[in-house]
Amino acid sequence: MSLPDEEQIEKSLRRYRATVPAPREEWVRYGEEMLARQARKMKRTERITRVMTYSLGTSAAILIGVWMQGAVTEKANLPSTADHGQREESAYAASAPVQVPGIFRSPVVPPYSTNGELSSDGEKSLVLPQTANEQGTGHKLGIEEAGETEEAGEARAQRERTVHSEEQSAERSAAVTGDGLSAADQKSVSTSGLQRQAERYLQEKLGQESRQYRFNPARSRLAEGIVAFSRVVEGIPAEESSLVVKIDKGSEVVGMEIYPSEQHSFSSGSAQKPMIDQAEAAQKLATTLRLVYAKGEKPVLRYQPLQISYVDALSGKVAAHGSQAAETIRVQPEAKPLRALDVDAASGLLRDEFGVKIKNGSKPVRMINGSTFEYLWEWDGGKSARIRMDKKGNVLSFTTRNAAAKAGNQEIGVEEARRIAIERLARYLPAGVEEIEMISQVQDGQQTLYRFSWVHQGIPVINHSFDVYVDRTSGTIAGMAGPFGEALPQLPNAKDVISLEEAMKVFAEKVKPELAYRTNDQGKTDTGMQLVYPYPMRNEKPLAIDAKTGTLIQP
Repeated sequence: MSLPDEEQIEKSLRRYRATVPAPREEWVRYGEEMLARQARKMKRTERITRVMTYSLGTSAAILIGVWMQGAVTEKANLPSTADHGQREESAYAASAPVQVPGIFRSPVVPPYSTNGELSSDGEKSLVLPQTANEQGTGHKLGIEEAGETEEAGEARAQRERTVHSEEQSAERSAAVTGDGLSAADQKSVSTSGLQRQAERYLQEKLGQESRQYRFNPARSRLAEGIVAFSRVVEGIPAEESSLVVKIDKGSEVVGMEIYPSEQHSFSSGSAQKPMIDQAEAAQKLATTLRLVYAKGEKPVLRYQPLQISYVDALSGKVAAHGSQAAETIRVQPEAKPLRALDVDAASGLLRDEFGVKIKNGSKPVRMINGSTFEYLWEWDGGKSARIRMDKKGNVLSFTTRNAAAKAGNQEIGVEEARRIAIERLARYLPAGVEEIEMISQVQDGQQTLYRFSWVHQGIPVINHSFDVYVDRTSGTIAGMAGPFGEALPQLPNAKDVISLEEAMKVFAEKVKPELAYRTNDQGKTDTGMQLVYPYPMRNEKPLAIDAKTGTLIQP
């Protein structure tokens, strides 16, 4: 069998090049930025190494010089049999300066007065030995003057830091926008510098194309250095984020993520149809408010929705992300602990409590994330199990995944799955939880996710919810998550709070929701997008109203 000639190889390569698409320009720029960042890191490392080497060498040289000076002085003070003239010369040598080349030259320091006046034996200003660069300039430095130079340098550095801090504060204050926000609500603008830095990065990398994106405060997490942007079409942004810029704690951009799946077929046709205005949308969104306890936050009592909702700009209908079916349920908690301190205890807990049979010989992967750690098992047939614990061994969550069910397998009904979820959850609820509320029900393949919230004195407690996954093909618990090993917080009584009607009025008067495109889950339009007024959010947290004062709480 002969090898193909060069012409055939060249033709094959040309055909391959024509059929394989070129990499996106954004990814090429992202790769170049990564290489440049690595090069800067190497340069910084090399610079630090040089500085440390120089500092160590200088310190060693100074120590040697001090040692030499001490040796000469000690030698001069030794008793000698020399005559009187030699002793005078030795005494003179002991008091004279030791002439060491360069930086080791030590001048004679005559006595001076600390109050700034001339002493009897010397002057206030001392003439230090001149180096080659100082000869001919007659440069004089006094001891007090040298001290003032160091203080002046430190004061100048402090002034520069103060000015820089004031400039940043001014920039942050100038960046605050939004109607109805009080001065207290604007405290979160300390991170607005990240937004501007991310915008400059986009302009640098995307050029004119960066104008097609707008900062998305709802999907950003500025405290974590995640700045989200949404694509904008004729002035209307997408509700979902289209790309994310990540900035580390050192205020350096570490990467950019672009979501190709968000490149939907935007159409401005819907924007030409009659739709409700901002005032009407605010009134409709106000109907989703509930009096809740916000565990771990201040103020604790507030009005906000349990499920993030939006208003269809064309029909005016209010909908939520995922089906919402709020219902209060009485339970009898058994307070059974869920605890595992090592891998054997974790696998045994999954087996004994939830019937998860991990294949013998499967070695787990142990992952540590701050104060939590987890184990992950994977074995044949696409099966897996994951469990996460805190440092005390309290189980925070676990999930299991079985192989895909065969077609035609009968599934249990929704009501039966809900009953199983409540019954199993009650076993592990802590004592004191007498009521829960099912706030959402979401289908996820062959599993159904039920989310429950603790209800205290008839008021749901957000940030203290429990998730239960039920496998509809087997009727078993496929996963759970929640603060099972956590003590219940002390919550105040709901006294002297404004009414729901007053909170709705405040919301309708002060909040102005903005239009956005969102993915149409039902696919009722040919573009796959719909115009909505989403509930206002920031940093993935909803806007709320203080139940005591009636003021807006901007996250």
